Amino acid sequence: MLTDGALLVIYGYLSGRPFTPDPDALKTKNITTTEFWMYQDEFLPRLPALNAESARLVAEGKLVLPSAPVYKAADFPEALAYFRNHGKVLLDFHPHRA
Repeated sequence: MLTDGALLVIYGYLSGRPFTPDPDALKTKNITTTEFWMYQDEFLPRLPALNAESARLVAEGKLVLPSAPVYKAADFPEALAYFRNHGKVLLDFHPHRA
């Protein structure tokens, strides 16, 4: 679902193992990857200032985070249809959530 030239930021791994993408799949669309671990020592001291700056930008209307509908993973075709027409969607992979 990434566009040509996209940057895939990897925030964490559910498996606990490093992400090993298929290089051919990423080359097809010129996709690059980078890892970001917010709780690494180098980022921790910056968190309070970053949070304050984000809050200020939201309050000023300069940072807008649009909401998106949430679809169950089993409803992927409907989620994909929405995405194609409107953009951002969220997928819920929790099997027992109502």
